Amino acid sequence: MIRSEYEECVDLTRFKSRVVGGLVLLMPLVVMSAFLFSSGSVSAQGFPKTVWGAVYDEHGDLYVGVKVTVNMWTGGVGGVLHGSYVSLPDPSPDGYYGVIFPDGKWAELDTIQVIVDPPGGGDQAVSTASCDDTGNQQVDVHFETAIPQFGSLIGAFVASCLVGTVAIVTIRKKKSSV
Repeated sequence: MIRSEYEECVDLTRFKSRVVGGLVLLMPLVVMSAFLFSSGSVSAQGFPKTVWGAVYDEHGDLYVGVKVTVNMWTGGVGGVLHGSYVSLPDPSPDGYYGVIFPDGKWAELDTIQVIVDPPGGGDQAVSTASCDDTGNQQVDVHFETAIPQFGSLIGAFVASCLVGTVAIVTIRKKKSSV
């Protein structure tokens, strides 16, 4: 069977349209896969990253005039320290802080450690968080309410006096009711 030039031309046109149609269908898939495979490396590097947040006192109010240090650790706190920055302005005039880490000092799942030193000394407040891949992460720090501890000699004496007073009052009430 001999094919005419017309039939060959129609077949060639159909072939070309199928090839072009297949390419049109594959092009979005190729573009999406290129974007997906490159997006992880683009978000992990190439621009500075920011850690910011607020510092709250034991009453839940913003704590003004504190020094904030932000450490970046690989392998958790005590692992490899690859960045330590103090917030500016130092000390924080409004209770908020912000630190910018240069490119390469932040990797996803590193540990952010925020240490706050109150003015005039005293106990520090510390907060930790895992890095995400956004490059802009909030870590708030809260000072805890001071709870007296009975680990000292004075604390043991005060606790003994309180327990003794309760015991004496209870015994007297029982004797007077008998």
